[in-house]
Amino acid sequence: TAELADALETAFCELVGCSPWCIVQKDKTSPYLLDGYFENEVEGAKAWQELRAQFSRLPETPEVLPVDDHDWKNAYKAFLKPWDSRGLHWVPVWMRDTYELPQSAVCVWFDAGMAFGTGSHETTRLCAGRLLDYKEAVGNTVFANAQVIDAGCGSGILAISASLLGAKNVFGFDRDTEAARVSVENARYNLSKPDAVTFQEAGIEEALEGKSADLMVANIQADVLNIYAETLVSAIRPGGWLALSGILVREQAEVEEHFKKVCRTLWKSEALVDSRTMGEWCDVLLRRII
Repeated sequence: TAELADALETAFCELVGCSPWCIVQKDKTSPYLLDGYFENEVEGAKAWQELRAQFSRLPETPEVLPVDDHDWKNAYKAFLKPWDSRGLHWVPVWMRDTYELPQSAVCVWFDAGMAFGTGSHETTRLCAGRLLDYKEAVGNTVFANAQVIDAGCGSGILAISASLLGAKNVFGFDRDTEAARVSVENARYNLSKPDAVTFQEAGIEEALEGKSADLMVANIQADVLNIYAETLVSAIRPGGWLALSGILVREQAEVEEHFKKVCRTLWKSEALVDSRTMGEWCDVLLRRII
């Protein structure tokens, strides 16, 4: 049920490291499915019983299916397609020799591996739109000196995009070890000085301690955004932008109202708010008045 799916997601967010569990819904009319991936059936059975001890409404016996390790590690490549907007192109690195890149275009060559952030997901593209909007709004000189933070950086694609667009101060972080590793690899693919973007394996509170941003893109699921709203809002400088994504359309109003309240308290002013929709996903942009 949707109620149980929400409760499970909340529990998974509190796990340290990469969770073996995920909630899957193919479309709005499909049921929610709980999937878990394990090295062997014994580990899976143990984890299932531990989960059932917390959530007794789960069935006693789950369906167990073998997964070909080689196939799933490479099959994702068939689904990754190039994407572009306003001169910014995201292209899988294995297309480097075949993709026709327009002159003067900015291109991020990437391989997401097992990290989130392929450029194919609506939430990542919504964040890219806000990144391009910010650059257009402030101009090249201000953008070059702006502090840009990619919160929940996944494959690092947004942070690297900011650097290639001209930002000199870019920081990305993710609590997932694989995401941090892939982000560094993608920086090597794209940047003449890979350390031009700093990546850190860390959660929100640790990563943002002592830091502030002129632009922060946070592509993180809605319930986690709400939990860490004060930390995210506190890190935005006067005149700065906070672009939130990873939000389902049905969650937009709740997230917006929650963040507006936090902004009112911490910024001592109303936030300028905007939202866009792409498929079943949306973003929420909060702009701090100078």
